[in-house]
Amino acid sequence: MGETVKIVDDCLAPFGKIKLFYKGKNPLATLESVDELFKPYFRISTSRYNLELFNWDISGKTYEFFEKWWMKKELSGYTMMELRYNFQGIEDSETHEGSANIEITAHLYNDFPQNWMARGFWWLYQYLFYDKVRRQYIQKCRELTEGFREILKAKFGLVTTPSKLPEQYEFAAEEDD
Repeated sequence: MGETVKIVDDCLAPFGKIKLFYKGKNPLATLESVDELFKPYFRISTSRYNLELFNWDISGKTYEFFEKWWMKKELSGYTMMELRYNFQGIEDSETHEGSANIEITAHLYNDFPQNWMARGFWWLYQYLFYDKVRRQYIQKCRELTEGFREILKAKFGLVTTPSKLPEQYEFAAEEDD
């Protein structure tokens, strides 16, 4: 395969990630059913998501664990959405009380073939057509990721961090008043 033009977009810009916090009974048990959510919600086959890493330590009074997942969904022949899901927590071995942090990131990957003919038409194509389509894919990626967050919140009773604009935007809003 020849060279390609690669464009990577962050679907959750400007913040870049969604953070969720769980505190309660059996946080270790909550991560056992997360893989069941990927396939029906994103409408993907089992080969399109995977547990990348699972670490745990059950040697002491508390159980510590870390889990890392990825999910890939094709949106077109040239565009793919990738969601990364990290789950880290601690659980008391006697009371089974604990807490967990969940972090979700989502990116859009665009790969276009690049050859002598395509190089000349790329800028015109991007200006007239693809820029609008790419923005629609970014919005779809964001909506899917936020929908997944809502499913996690409903399933596990999670609380999200409040969205907060960076200080520079808050000052600009105050000056207009």
